[in-house]
Amino acid sequence: MNTSVRCACGAGDLSATTNQQFHLVRIPDGPLTRDCFKLAVAAVPGLKDGEVLLKTRFMSVDAANRAWMQGATYRDALGAGTVMAARGVGEVVDSRHPGFTVGDLAFGDCGWQEYAALPGTSLMKQPQVTPLSHLLSVYGVSGLTAYFGLTEVGQAKAGETVVISAAAGAVGTFAGQIAKILGCRVVGIAGGDEKCRWLTDELGYDAAVNYKAGPIGDSLKAACPDGIDVYFDNVGGEILETALSRMKMHGRVACCGVVSTYDTAAQQTHGPRGVPFLSSAGATRRSPNSVPGSRLDDSRSSKTSSRGSTTFPTHSSACCTAKTAASEW
Repeated sequence: MNTSVRCACGAGDLSATTNQQFHLVRIPDGPLTRDCFKLAVAAVPGLKDGEVLLKTRFMSVDAANRAWMQGATYRDALGAGTVMAARGVGEVVDSRHPGFTVGDLAFGDCGWQEYAALPGTSLMKQPQVTPLSHLLSVYGVSGLTAYFGLTEVGQAKAGETVVISAAAGAVGTFAGQIAKILGCRVVGIAGGDEKCRWLTDELGYDAAVNYKAGPIGDSLKAACPDGIDVYFDNVGGEILETALSRMKMHGRVACCGVVSTYDTAAQQTHGPRGVPFLSSAGATRRSPNSVPGSRLDDSRSSKTSSRGSTTFPTHSSACCTAKTAASEW
C-alpha cells in the first residue's frame, strides 16, 4: 500500500532554522512497532556545490519501506540511527546546481524530514500538477511499475485473463485499470469484502477474490475456470503458490513485491512452492532488463520451471521477471 503523506511545512520559506526528522532508531526483529522511530530536531542542512535544498511537500510511505529494513534490495539496507528513508516530492528553496532554481518541484530520496539537501544529479524535476500527490502515484513509481510490469514484463493482450494480487494497493489499482484498457478480463485479489466491492464497482474489475473468506485455491479456480494468462504478483507466499497452479501454458508472472513477508523477522528461506506445475515445458529466465528490445537482453534457456488516471510517462519498471513457458519467476 502506498500512502502520500503531505508535510505541514509552508512552501518557499527559507526563514526556518530547524528541521524535524523521524529517525529509525532500531531495526525491528519482528513486526514494525512505534518504538522503532523517534522524532528528532536538527538544523536545516547547508548546501555544497551541486546540491539542492528541498522542502518536502509530499512523501510516499510504501510497503517497500519495511523491506528496506531487512537488507539490501534495489537500494542499500537501512541502518539504525539514520533518517528514515522515503521517496518524496519537494520544492526547491535553495540551489547550488545549475539545473534547479527556487520554486522548482523535484522528486528524490527526501526521507522522513522537512528539509533535505540532495545532489542535483539524483533528482528528477517535476511538473506542476493538481493534485500534487499524483506525482507519487499515477505519475510516480506506482503508476510506472504497474504500466511497465503489465505491458513489458507481463505482455498482457486483449482477451487474456489477468490476475492481480494486492489489487486494492498502490500498484494493483493502476495495473487493473491498465489491463481493462488493454481489453483483458481482470480478476483482483484483496483482503475483505469492502475492498473487493470497490474493485468491481469502482475500478471495473470483472471479478474479485477475498483471500480472507476461505481457501484461496477454490476461490481463484471459480474466478478463473479457464486458467490465468498473466499474474501480477505483489504479495508472494501462499497466494503466489496458488496462482502458479492456475497458470495457462505460455502464461506470464510479473513479480513486483512480496508484501506477505515484509513485516517479519526475516524473508522466507524457501522458494515458491508450486513450481512443479510449470515443469511440463522448458523455461526462459529473464532479468528486468532482458525484455526483448530493451537495453540488456540476457535471455537464457533452462529446463527448470490514483484512481482513474490513464496517462503514463516513460520510465523503467521496478518489476522482476523470470519467464517460463507456463509462468514467469
